[in-house]
Amino acid sequence: TDITESEKVAAALRKSEERFRDIAEFSNDWYWEQDVELRFSFFSGGMARAAFYDPSAALGKCRWDLPIEGVSEAQWAEHREALDQRLPFRDFVYQIRTPAGDVRWYSVSGKPIFGADGTFLGYRGTGSDITGQKASENAIRLLNLTLEQKVRERTLRLEASNRELEAFSYSVSHDLRSPLRSIGGFAQVLRQRHAAQLDRQAVEHLDRILAATHRMAQLIDDMLALAHITRTPIHRRQVDLSALALAVAEEVQAHELHRVHFLAAPGLVARADPSLLRIVLENLLRNAWKFTRRSSSPRVEFGLRDGPHGPEYFVHDNGVGFDMRYAEKLFRPFQRLHLHDDFEGSGIGLATVQRIVAQHAGEVWAQSTPADGATFCFTLPTPPAEAPEPAT
Repeated sequence: TDITESEKVAAALRKSEERFRDIAEFSNDWYWEQDVELRFSFFSGGMARAAFYDPSAALGKCRWDLPIEGVSEAQWAEHREALDQRLPFRDFVYQIRTPAGDVRWYSVSGKPIFGADGTFLGYRGTGSDITGQKASENAIRLLNLTLEQKVRERTLRLEASNRELEAFSYSVSHDLRSPLRSIGGFAQVLRQRHAAQLDRQAVEHLDRILAATHRMAQLIDDMLALAHITRTPIHRRQVDLSALALAVAEEVQAHELHRVHFLAAPGLVARADPSLLRIVLENLLRNAWKFTRRSSSPRVEFGLRDGPHGPEYFVHDNGVGFDMRYAEKLFRPFQRLHLHDDFEGSGIGLATVQRIVAQHAGEVWAQSTPADGATFCFTLPTPPAEAPEPAT
């Protein structure tokens, strides 16, 4: 029975060794061993397929005796220090040039071998051909360099376009304002000094000219403001939106004849640019006040609600509302959904809101039903953590 057990153990051992040899022989990676002098004493079959030369030429040699390239003196020193200290190592990467002149990349890892009495016996480990991986990394690196170059070029073009836009804005400001002032000035002189000599229809014509020049001047101002906001850098800090909304609402109410019941949810704060957020609230609240003029009990509310992608700030009014079929026009410059004779405006305010919110990486949209008010919503995504500052 003892002989039978021994035979079973021996057979199991042979089977295990055979399994190991098959795995080592047919694997794309390879297995290696070094003796106590760190000379190679064994390579599995994968070495021959990966190294493109006869691995027997490396037997009896140390790794640094092989025709290895791409390893600096400092890397060799670090590697040999690990070996001298009998430490395991991972992913020691090097190159070998094949007889055809091609460069192959390899990565090896190993661990020291010790006898039962603790005596150092050598190293064993595995190796892999990582040429494909290196080629992919190089392709990605070149792609990144190409993309970075394209970004730099586009940034330069954008900066040039912005300078041209700024020059154009000032040109528009000067070239349009001068004749506009002349038209308005002469019309005003006629209206004030010669109204008695003009019939009623002529006076009405002058009033229309004056109103048109005023609207044109306002449109030029709004165009310049929109261009300026696009170029304005953002300076984020903690903003007390509740207090800001109350202050803006007080200013808007001071310039409106009809009284509006205004509510602002308390404790609303955000990390944003205070000056730009004031412009957002000024435009949204002025619109809300304007479009509630015909309401018997005008009401405007500023608040916060939970949305599918996070907090949503909103300005709600019970004014005339609008048809949602035309909602996409709201945030385009110079687009209006109501006649100027019904509600004044240049069509720039909501475009300004959209650009400021976009600068804060947020979104803005509107919901409405005709004759049932409107709700304008916007988001202000939280930026990466910054040093806390007092709310303004």
